[in-house]
Amino acid sequence: MAAEWEIQKAIFARLAGFSALTSALSSTSAIYDFLPQELADRDSEFPYVVIGDVSSQPFDADDRLGHEAFFLVHTFSRYPGKRQAAEIMGHVYDALHRHELSVTGLNLVTCEWDGLGEVMREQDGLTHHAVQRFRIIVTTSAS
Repeated sequence: MAAEWEIQKAIFARLAGFSALTSALSSTSAIYDFLPQELADRDSEFPYVVIGDVSSQPFDADDRLGHEAFFLVHTFSRYPGKRQAAEIMGHVYDALHRHELSVTGLNLVTCEWDGLGEVMREQDGLTHHAVQRFRIIVTTSAS
């Protein structure tokens, strides 16, 4: 099952459609699943959000197939101080925590922040890097 890709598409769609988040970013297209290095080096690109890899483990029962998936959302900011990164983390949380995502071909059971959230300063001394981890459980009927 390609649950990871369907989950990632649903996460991206939710974040890109959440106006409080997109208005806090450098542009409405500042949500990525991969950021080319040449963009990451430009001050004008900050702040932005990157959806990290989705990892999942199957869990099956007699009447359904399921996946428990975890993913990280990274926020990058060059605002002096942690305020901007923390505010964007709040918007990501509001967009995803206990929100019913539309995952193609799967039934969403839950999407929740799993308690990991941290803002760190990168080695360049300019960039704040925030990380949040979310957990999603999806199921589908067994054939």
